[in-house]
Amino acid sequence: MIIDHPLLGPRDAMEFTFLGDASLIERPDWQDENAASTFYEYLYLRDNRAGDIREL
Repeated sequence: MIIDHPLLGPRDAMEFTFLGDASLIERPDWQDENAASTFYEYLYLRDNRAGDIREL
């Protein structure tokens, strides 16, 4: 389904999908001595549940 967004134009409905309570996500401890590398891995080196994407 395509949703006509007033600012961004036509968008796929998947962009507006609710995936659950964000407080239940297991995030790394920001006070850990290796926090920078741990957050890098958490943010950038994980599987995309929506599948592969291609940059425009």
